[in-house]
Amino acid sequence: NGQWAVVWGGDTALESAKYEIDTVAPKFGIPNPAIYLRDGSYRSVSVVNDKNEALQALQKARKRRPDAYMVDLTTWCPASSQQNGYTQCGR
Repeated sequence: NGQWAVVWGGDTALESAKYEIDTVAPKFGIPNPAIYLRDGSYRSVSVVNDKNEALQALQKARKRRPDAYMVDLTTWCPASSQQNGYTQCGR
């Protein structure tokens, strides 16, 4: 149990990540797109409630990026704070 996510993009600029979640995610049917800033990269992330949903989102995300991967948000982004337009991951 927990919150799962699929990471399917990484950009150095917030605007590029916004394009991924605003334009690309709907085109590929990727659910609940969000931006997380982690390790200096704006990550395009699909946040879902359970592992089965994550597996379905992963299949869709891999049509855009074959290297997309699943994470458990409680360990991937253990401390987070909401910023303007994205979530900042801390440690």
